[in-house]
Parts: sequence; structure tokens; C-alpha cells
Amino acid sequence: MEHLGTIFEMGKAICAPLQSLKKNEDILDKRIEELSCRESDVRAKLEREKLQYGKMPKSEVELWLKNVQNIKDKVHDIKQKLGEVSWTHIWLRMNLAKEVEKKIKEAVELKENGQFQEGLVVDLLVGSTETFPPIKIVGETTALKNLQKIEECLMDDEVGKIGVYGMGGVGKTTIMTHIHNKFMKAGTFNSVIWVTVSKESDLKELQDRLSKALSEDLSNYKDALCKSAKLFEAFNRRGKFLLILDDMWSTFPLTRVGVPEPNQENKCKIVWTTRSKKVCRGMCSQRTIKVDALTKDESWTLFKEKLGTDFVLSPEIEPIAKDVVEECDGLPLGIITVGAAMRGVDDIRIWRNALEDLKNSRPDLEGLEDDVFSCLRFSFDHLKTQIHRDCFLYCALYPEDDQIECDSLIEKWMADGFFDEIEDREKGFDKGYTVINDLKDACMLEKGELGDFNRSFVRMHDLLRDLAIAITRKSRQFVVEVSSNVGKFPRDENLMDDVIRVSLIHSSNIELLSCQSKCPKLCTLLLNGSGLGNIDHLFFEHMQNLRVLDLSDTDITCLPQSLSNLVNLHALLLRNCEYLTMVPSLVQLRELRVLDLTGTAIEIFARWNGQFNQS
Repeated sequence: MEHLGTIFEMGKAICAPLQSLKKNEDILDKRIEELSCRESDVRAKLEREKLQYGKMPKSEVELWLKNVQNIKDKVHDIKQKLGEVSWTHIWLRMNLAKEVEKKIKEAVELKENGQFQEGLVVDLLVGSTETFPPIKIVGETTALKNLQKIEECLMDDEVGKIGVYGMGGVGKTTIMTHIHNKFMKAGTFNSVIWVTVSKESDLKELQDRLSKALSEDLSNYKDALCKSAKLFEAFNRRGKFLLILDDMWSTFPLTRVGVPEPNQENKCKIVWTTRSKKVCRGMCSQRTIKVDALTKDESWTLFKEKLGTDFVLSPEIEPIAKDVVEECDGLPLGIITVGAAMRGVDDIRIWRNALEDLKNSRPDLEGLEDDVFSCLRFSFDHLKTQIHRDCFLYCALYPEDDQIECDSLIEKWMADGFFDEIEDREKGFDKGYTVINDLKDACMLEKGELGDFNRSFVRMHDLLRDLAIAITRKSRQFVVEVSSNVGKFPRDENLMDDVIRVSLIHSSNIELLSCQSKCPKLCTLLLNGSGLGNIDHLFFEHMQNLRVLDLSDTDITCLPQSLSNLVNLHALLLRNCEYLTMVPSLVQLRELRVLDLTGTAIEIFARWNGQFNQS
């Protein structure tokens, strides 16, 4: 009897889950419902944080959500099996009953673990240390005063839109670079965004630049209104942002562009720099700050720095040098370039001549301000050699504020014949880097960003690019329509007879080159990134002098037969022409030295006898 009692108790314990199964099913339903409510709250908070502030869920939150979904799926399976299994399958139902009890405990634990007292998200935008290369700020008193004014506005909750204006070359961009770097590190804003607007920018171009700065892909949106909505959403995700719009030339309604209006609720700030106070008014600036030129003493100090700390002016030269500085009118860019041009000069006759040049070098070129032009033209005229001047002018073929890769630039210089006397390729690159270094020393080019694989870049100050374009336009030797909606290749025969270089880089509306252009002197044709899709089969018929042809990053599918007429072509650049499947015979291109097919889809390549390097 004792054994029977023990067996009875064991059976009772085993069957206990079955006895309370219906009750436990109800409890499990309730616990899963409570857990689902907690899950809904967490997901709602995550969505709000992502939409308004650009924040992402922590890994532990993602794991918790995954576990919640897993238990919900398993509970669904258990309840389905309970509905299918007959009461006669007692052992199977007993196992399912135990699973119900187990899931009740797991659901309770998951709900408790979903408190996340230390927060749900991590902010990928806060704490970024991506700052611009530091540029020394000149004019301690004047520059610091300007910096302080801008910083005070940025910390004032009553001010959301700030206009910074001043004449070209006065140092607006340099000051804003310091503002950008300081607030990037400070963490005052969730996001600090820099966009260079430039003279050529229209609404489409500005939206494209903003989308790039925000890492938003708007390539599928053609309509400006749709782009505006997507940009507006992207800005809102970043929460409290500081947007710097550098070098504005015209006004844009913020809402039409897709930029939220700053207010006391979102605490966002927008700062624009411009040469025109009218632009500040048109943009409804709540504060307008003029960047003043350097004082006389600051100008002289900067000039002496550029001459070199170990260079001492003689008592006879110093007063002439001070007159030279006065001609620069307190503009840092002018002082820097002129100072670099006069570095090491100790002949009083050269100093007197320099002063006369500056006084007499008034612009007969449109669109450049008198004072800064005189300084920049003087610096251009005093470059070491004609090769230096030609190489400098060549840089104007690139878009404004473009980061110009040095290797690619030198490759084009060599192909265009700048260093024809140098036959060795490596020595040609050495010469090219020497010229770049000389131009940087003369402050005619600036050091750019350092790319991957240690690729080096240079950039051209927008005023110096304006100078270069003005000089080449006067000589009628360059046609530069970069980042524009020009839509077609220039057809003015009187103009094109003398043109030696044409750049339509990033001119998005050029879909077809259909004209048979007669350009007998054309040496360089840059169409990269232009949206080009087709080229007429006779297009190159009369371009026998062409030496550099860049069709990289276009949508062309094939090259015309007239390409074979380019008997003097030295560089054919087809990088990232992903739809290009065929090129004609290149057997006639016996001067070809560089053929870049990287990223193309070429299926058939005609055999030919020329020597070339594939980059």
C-alpha cells in the first residue's frame, strides 16, 4: 500500500500541469499581451528617436526585440499544437503544458528586461570628430572679433539664421572653418553640416549638394518637390543641427530647398557666407555680421610672415614694401599671394616695379573686384615660368571647390604636352609634383584632403579660379561650363576655331553629342560626369589635334568610329563607364599613352599595335 501511495503522488505531480493547463493558457495570453504592449512602446520610442534625432537602437535593444518576436512565434506554435492534439495523447499534451509554464516565466522576464533604464538608442551623429584641416586664422584682433560675434549668435536661442558677408578674399570661409571645427568637437549640436554653394548653383545643384552632405541618396527623385520632402525628413532626423552654407550668390527659400526653418523649439542654426549684404537680407538673416578687412598693422604682420621669418627688409625697401601691402587693401588672400610672390626678393628695383604693377594692374576683366584682382593678377604674372602659369590655368577646368587629385591632374598635364621635353614617365610625374609644390608655395593652390591609399589632392580658391577663368576667357582659349545645365556642346565656329581646352565636367543635361564640331586647335576635352549617353559617329572628325579625352563616369555604351581620327590622342580616360561594351579600332592612335578602362563593361577590344599604360 505504501508503494501504491508513492506511485499515486508521482502520478499526481506528473499530471499537475495538465490539471492547470487551461488556467495557464489564460495567464500566458495575458503575459504575452503585456509583453506586446511593452514592445509597441519600445518600437514607438525608437521610431521617434530615429525620425527626429537620427539615433539608432542599441544592440541589446535589437536583441531584446528579436527575443520578443521569438517567444511570440513559439507561443503561437504551442497554442496551434494544443488545438490539434487530442486529449487521448496525454503525454504529448503534458509536454505542451510544461512548455506553457516555461513560456509564462520567459514572458515575465522579457517584460522586466525591457525597462532599459540607460536608454534605448545610441547617437551616431554626436561625437563625430570629422573636422576640416586647420587653417591658421590671420589678424588676431579683427578675426577674433568676427569669430566671437558669430559664436555669440550661435549660442543665442533667439537667433536661428545668421548672415556673414564681406568682400572676396577677406577670410569668410577661413573663419567659418574654425566655427565648424569648434562646434563639431563641442557637441553643442547633434550634427554640423557644411555645404559649399558656389556661383553656379541652382536649386537642383544645391539640393544635390545637401543630399551628399547628409549621405542621402536622392538619385531616384527627379522632382524638386520630392527632393525637398526627403531632405526635410533627413534634416529632422538629425534633430538640433548647425548648417553652414558657404559662398552663397543668390537667395533660396529654405522650405523649397528642403531645409527646416530654425526656431526656438528645434534650436537649429543656419549660417551662410556671401559677398553681398543683399543676399543676407533676401535670406531673412536674423543677425548680419560683416567680416572686416585686416587693420594696417595686421596686414603688415601677415605680409612679413609670408616673406619669411628669416628675411629682413632693408631700410630702403621697407617703406616700399608697406606701400605694396597698402595696395592689398587689408584682404588676407591678396596679402598672402603677393607676399609669397615677393619672398626672397632683396632688390629695390624689383620692389619698385612690383608696386607699379600693383597700382597699374586694374581689371579689364569682368566680374572681379579691383583690389583683390590687382593682387591676384600680380601673383599670377610673377609665377616662376610660363609652364607654371599654364598649369595654374588648367586647374580652372575643374568645378569650383573641387578636390583635384594630383596624379590625375599631372597625367593630363603630361598628355596635353606641358612636359613634352621629358620622355620618362616617372620624371614627368616628378616635374608635375614640383610644379604643384611651387604653386602651393606661391599660395595659388591649396592643399586638399588626403584620400585613401595616400592619394593627394589640391584645391583652388574660388577667387583664384575666377581669375583663371577670366584670363582664359579673354584669350578665347578655354570654354568652361562645369556643373551647369548647358545641355549641348558649344557650336559657335568663330569661338571654337581658337579654343584649345573645353570642360563640361558634371554638366548634367548633355545626353547627346550630335554636332560635327570643327575644333582644329582643341587639345583637351573633359566630359567626365556629364550625363552623356551618346556621341554622333562624326563628332571627332575634325579634332585631329586632341590629346586628352576624358569620358569617365558617363553613360556611353559605345564610342564612335571617328575616334580613330584622333591620331594625336595621348590619354583616353573611360573610368567607370559601366555601360560601355565596345570601342572601335585604336590601331591609328599611335600616340596613345594612357588608356583607362577601369570599371567598364567592355566585351570586345580590337587588337592594335600602340604602346600604352592601363591606369
